[in-house]
Amino acid sequence: MSAISACLPSQHRGEFSQKLRSESYWRMLGGYPLAAIEHLQRVALERFRWFPTIAECIPVLDEIGRKPPLTGKQQRVRAAINRERQARFDDAMAALAVGDVEQAWINALPERWKLIAEARMLLWLHDDGSFTLRREVADVAHSTAR
Repeated sequence: MSAISACLPSQHRGEFSQKLRSESYWRMLGGYPLAAIEHLQRVALERFRWFPTIAECIPVLDEIGRKPPLTGKQQRVRAAINRERQARFDDAMAALAVGDVEQAWINALPERWKLIAEARMLLWLHDDGSFTLRREVADVAHSTAR
């Protein structure tokens, strides 16, 4: 939509209006695949003189089609995967909070988890990009558990 906005004139809008417009377009058109959005970009630049409304975009996007909806089975599988991932994440954060982990285990964690643990003050992030356990957090957890 940025390319269309840059190439086609629209009514003068303030920053707030443009943000609101972007959010509205995303909400209404975000379910379309990338190929349909790219098609919209090409067609809009060829057919329209002004930035298109959502009502003008939908027929163009429908020329390519929406993403097929997930089947019930796919939704259940995705939910099960998300529950398992969340359980593993929760277990990892609990283990870090207790401090009963080895450095190799910390190194094997996904990078995103290590960054979250660092934000939760469970790990130290060093200048070289490595992570180590914050011992004082683990010591407090051990003393309160006794």
